[in-house]
Amino acid sequence: MKPQRFLPIYATGVIGKSSLGYMVDYGRCHWENFLGNFENSFCDASFEGPDELSTIESKHTHLLHPVATPVFPSVEKAITKSAEQAVGTFKNDADHPTSPLLVEKKEKIRSEKLQAQDLWPIATTCVSSHNNTEEFCIYANPGFAGGRGITILTTPSEALKLAKSPAFEQKDLYKTVKNFNAPESDKWHVENVPNKGMGLVASHNLPLGDHIMSVSAAIMTDFSMWDHVSEEQVRSMQAEAISHLPKHHEKIFMNLSTHDAVQSREEQVYKIILTNAFDISDIEVINRPSGEQAVNFFTVFPEVSRMNHDCRPNAHYYWDPDTFTQNVWATRPITAGEEITITYVDMLLPRDERVTRLDHTWHFPCACTQCTQMDRIVEASDARIAQITDLQRHFNDYSEESYASPEMAETLISLYEQERLYSRMYEVYTYAAVEYNAVGRPWEAIKYARLAIGHGFVARGAKNEDPFDLEVLAQDPWEHWSFMIRRKEANGKPTGGHITTSG
Repeated sequence: MKPQRFLPIYATGVIGKSSLGYMVDYGRCHWENFLGNFENSFCDASFEGPDELSTIESKHTHLLHPVATPVFPSVEKAITKSAEQAVGTFKNDADHPTSPLLVEKKEKIRSEKLQAQDLWPIATTCVSSHNNTEEFCIYANPGFAGGRGITILTTPSEALKLAKSPAFEQKDLYKTVKNFNAPESDKWHVENVPNKGMGLVASHNLPLGDHIMSVSAAIMTDFSMWDHVSEEQVRSMQAEAISHLPKHHEKIFMNLSTHDAVQSREEQVYKIILTNAFDISDIEVINRPSGEQAVNFFTVFPEVSRMNHDCRPNAHYYWDPDTFTQNVWATRPITAGEEITITYVDMLLPRDERVTRLDHTWHFPCACTQCTQMDRIVEASDARIAQITDLQRHFNDYSEESYASPEMAETLISLYEQERLYSRMYEVYTYAAVEYNAVGRPWEAIKYARLAIGHGFVARGAKNEDPFDLEVLAQDPWEHWSFMIRRKEANGKPTGGHITTSG
């Protein structure tokens, strides 16, 4: 599988101005905590913005635009548990078959099914929950994305909303996607990689920021299915859903790895999805009323799934909700013949945690250079990671007592470079731009704002919002909200003192 642990800074948008430390993918935090994979310290803090110039609030008051995060095979335990819970007694009177509320809901589902059938070329097998409170169907559009096709397992209500989204209604949007769903490329090719199986290899030198691919989804499975129907029903529907893809797209999907043997096509499809899926939220696709919960999908982008893991990858991807595409870019220069890789885990985890996670989830020992160094080098790397995590928290604090400074930002840039965190450089360049401007050094601020903007295109996409107003900072730092906000530092306040730099 080719997913990634998305970085806090990579949230694709936020309401108003916000601290870097708050830019956490809320959807990612929610699902990772639910699945029990790991607890991200960034998920426990938020910041209301520079206007308050206060310390972090320990609550989530904003709903960010989540980005793609990986789905883990260990989710099978949660899925099985959820399916078991779906078979039981009625929780309350409203669930009783004769309840007026249930009768009304069933009528609503029936109406939505009829409407969805008019909007989807294929609307086939449906399955209901044990008490008929939810229904999930297969929806497919073989003509989607210029004939590549897509198939989605979800509720009639969600299918209606997706069918009215820009990706399905505004076909000209695909003209803006570079090399959209290109069947082949002069930049890369698939070949056998020693000890890894099939992988993507650069056909010629690729510079930093070079576009590698943009591909649309093959299959999307509504995460909530496992809360309402059995795993056997999910498997059966997924196998049928794949058959509704155009044959060339179905073949690409079926050639993906399952990491172990399978006994049937149904099992093969199910394991391909568990092994290769990304967690995609519809929060940027559908405009919902305030308080209405977003829907998450296990989504497979076959070509992106060909990319193998490296704890220090040379490529990065982001989800474009307007076109339902996953877009991959080079985060550093890649030489001809070099494998193109992405990361499956959080790059700021220490080595032993990364290795354990990869072994537990994808059942392979990590053989990347970052994990196979001699012990002293690994210990030095882990110490840098701990220091990075410590220093980052100071940039969340806009109070007068904050120790954040341009010098600290420069140190953090150096630590990122030493750790080869190329896909996260946008983050530290933004720190530096804001900190230099905060003490009245606009020319350095412009320098780092421009670097942040350039690296941000790779990290978040050129169409995403600019929550820190970096364009304003680069054009006119004197008018930017951060100018001189750390006035005491600018007037000579010492920035020394004890700063914790260990875990």
